[in-house]
Formats: sequence, structure tokens, C-alpha cells
Amino acid sequence: MILFRLYDGIADHFPIRRMEWLMAVPAGLLSIGLTIQPDMFEVSPSFAILKAWANESTWAALCFALCCVRLLALTINGTFKRFKWSPAIRAAASLFGAFLWAEVTLGFVVSFLTGEGAFSAVAAWGTLSVAESMNVVQTWGDLKQSLRGEGKNA
Repeated sequence: MILFRLYDGIADHFPIRRMEWLMAVPAGLLSIGLTIQPDMFEVSPSFAILKAWANESTWAALCFALCCVRLLALTINGTFKRFKWSPAIRAAASLFGAFLWAEVTLGFVVSFLTGEGAFSAVAAWGTLSVAESMNVVQTWGDLKQSLRGEGKNA
């Protein structure tokens, strides 16, 4: 019974939340990658700035937290109507994600500009940063609707 309820809650909101679901992927995969390859920052000079800001395990923990909070909020969203905080959690996860991907992109930009890294990282991670910024606009709009009572568990 609960599995059907979870499925229905996810399926009902998936079309409008697909970018949020998608953005959980790089967070989860980067967390896994940094965990199974704890010397990742040593492999490429593109990571020099990120390494200066924090070690691999810290970045892995941040990405893991983002992935988990996002997946939890998206699963709850629409599935449990009485849980009124899912729009706020989704909005916070998007804001945290935008900040995280902007920091990663900035690290790659600085590495590129100082001749230590490749531009391809700027293009790839910058795209994720833009996508997450689009999520911020969507989720904060949903949160505003929810607070005004206009949305059905936005």
C-alpha cells in the first residue's frame, strides 16, 4: 500500500519536477566518485582550487547531503499531503545545490584562468549551475504559492 502511495506521489509530480530529480544525479555520482577515488583531486590540475577549499571527503559529504535531502523532499512532495514543509525543503535543496555547483564551477574557472585546468570542466559544471539556478526559481515560486495557500502541496 505504501509503495503504491509513494509511486503515485512521485509519478504525479515527476513531469514538473524532472529537473530536480535529474540534479540529484550529479550530486550522488560525485559523492560516490569522491568516496571511491579519494585522490580524485590529485588526478587532474582542474581540481586544484576545489582542493584548496576543502578535501575530497568534505566535498563528498556535501554532495551526499544534497542528494539525500533532495530525494527525500521530492519523494515526500505530493505523497504525504499533510507534510507542509516539502516545498520549503525543495527550495532549500535547490538553493544549496545552486551554491554548491556555483562553487564547483568557480573553482574550475579559476583553475582554467590560472592555466591549471581545462575549459571543458567550466562548460560541464557551469551547465549544472545554470540548471540548478532554474530549479531555484521554480522551487521558490512553488514555496510562495504554498505559503499563500494556492498550491496543493506545491
